Amino acid sequence: AGIHGANRLGGNALTEVLVTGARAGDTAAAIIAETQHAPPDEMESLALDRFRDAIKVLHKEKGIRPRQLKQRLQQTMWDKVSLIRDGQGLEEALKEIENLTEEAETNLALQFRGKVYNKELVDYWEVRRMVKLASLITKAALLREESRGSHWREDFPGEDNENWLVNLITEPGRPVFRKEISPGAKVWQREGKKNEGTSNGPGQDSEN
Repeated sequence: AGIHGANRLGGNALTEVLVTGARAGDTAAAIIAETQHAPPDEMESLALDRFRDAIKVLHKEKGIRPRQLKQRLQQTMWDKVSLIRDGQGLEEALKEIENLTEEAETNLALQFRGKVYNKELVDYWEVRRMVKLASLITKAALLREESRGSHWREDFPGEDNENWLVNLITEPGRPVFRKEISPGAKVWQREGKKNEGTSNGPGQDSEN
């Protein structure tokens, strides 16, 4: 949802970057100033884990190149988790993403072995995180049995303010989503509006 609600109007992205970027920087600086830094041993351990991971994949002889896996993931998301969605397509996408996740963890190999400016190594780290993010996006879309803004479900074409005027929240290490009342829900409840909305389609504003 964020500051744009269920859909972002064209031209608003740049202003969002300027405003939220400045706020994020100020907040990060304030938090760091009051935060106890991780012990050097812990930081060194994290760095060594990343180093060992890189060495392992650099020496692997056979497997799928990260770019190929990334392209397959992008195609799956475009075909089944794009502008127009339905439950069957989202279920199929989840199965494909599960397979891609397994391949990302066990079957990636690099063609370029260089240890300096190795873009393929960057792709390797990126795609392993992309499959996790894709899974979260798809699960959230499957859970939200309604259409709202740019989230358009053919099998649930109407807005459901009674049940889904909420944000879906997940946290690292917790695969389960929780519902959090959105600011819009509080306004809707205060004004006593009833659920009578239907979304106008992907990328369109609702009349409600």
